[in-house]
Amino acid sequence: MLVKFKTGAGFHSEYLEGVAHDLLKLMGLSGHIPGALEKGDLAAHLEKLKVAVSAEPVDGEPFDDDAPSMKARAKPLMDLIEGAIRDEDYLMWDYKK
Repeated sequence: MLVKFKTGAGFHSEYLEGVAHDLLKLMGLSGHIPGALEKGDLAAHLEKLKVAVSAEPVDGEPFDDDAPSMKARAKPLMDLIEGAIRDEDYLMWDYKK
């Protein structure tokens, strides 16, 4: 299944369920889908995600040279969260319908 992360302004990013769950856990969250973060909580969780993916191997190493790293996978979500912070918005995620 696909999980859609979106802001109140309508910007969004989509991930496979397993990747979405992993990203949520890296943000220090439960990983439950659906969920949401209020605007005041976004910066702290974004920082946790940045720290977590900075420790990841580069471009899928040592597993598969063709698999993108978690850092690469997290980039659209990090951009989405940064935009929500700028817009003083919230972030929600749910299964894509």
